[in-house]
Amino acid sequence: MIVNNISKILAPYQATAKQTASKVSRIGESADISTVSDMAKDYSKIKAAISKTPDVREDKIKKIKEDLSAGTYFVDSGKIADKIFKA
Repeated sequence: MIVNNISKILAPYQATAKQTASKVSRIGESADISTVSDMAKDYSKIKAAISKTPDVREDKIKKIKEDLSAGTYFVDSGKIADKIFKA
């Protein structure tokens, strides 16, 4: 079987495909919009500042290590007892 002028046969299918593609592209253009509240922006800034802060206070650790090495580290048992009873 020989088919002549196949473009005439496929024309209705090609038109439908173009219409569907244009509908899909129009839907995607305006559907993706988001906003962030001022409270969320502030929260983000605070979280970033906290993440930059070290978990360990290096200056205190250095001082305690030096005092331990020199044998001058002193623990006030009265302060420890007070904090135990307050908890």
